[in-house]
Amino acid sequence: MNNPENILTTFRKDKSKGIRLLYDAYYEILLLYANGITGDTGAAEDAVQECFISFWTRDHLVKLHEGLEGYLFRSVKYAALNQVRATRRRQHLHDLASKEKSRHAAAADDNEPANLDGLFAAINRLPEERRKIFLMICVDGLSYKETAGALSISINTVKTQMARAVKSLREELRGRLLQVLLSWIAGGKHRGTA
Repeated sequence: MNNPENILTTFRKDKSKGIRLLYDAYYEILLLYANGITGDTGAAEDAVQECFISFWTRDHLVKLHEGLEGYLFRSVKYAALNQVRATRRRQHLHDLASKEKSRHAAAADDNEPANLDGLFAAINRLPEERRKIFLMICVDGLSYKETAGALSISINTVKTQMARAVKSLREELRGRLLQVLLSWIAGGKHRGTA
């Protein structure tokens, strides 16, 4: 069996062979660990895949001299927790959308759409980077710091882009859709801080 040092040595020489050794040695145990956190095999697989991709793309990791297993398990743990948070955020959004749709159907207000198409259309009209940051924070449940790290930008850039996204959406949306948006954002405020 390959020990962590052999895997790192191989990875330094040949990334493809090294990642294969890493996968063969750790995939199953990391998947079990992630599944214990998420309770969902699909989310667990995504978390482990995210860990391997992170390992592959971050050159500074080849300098790990010890603690490979610790790094892998921490990485999978945080990726799995992010999966859980994202699932909760999507469920929260779905619940909000369902409630809002019911209210609109009952009120039959001609001035507002009967569904959230207007909200999603407004989000889709945001500039690409701004939209991506907004969705990572509000839908995926990432913090500003996690978003900055994932996009390799400063946390201040994330804060600025998020503020501009909210301002733009606030200006464009009116009435109940604005209330839904603000509720959605407020639901992620505990995660939005650094």
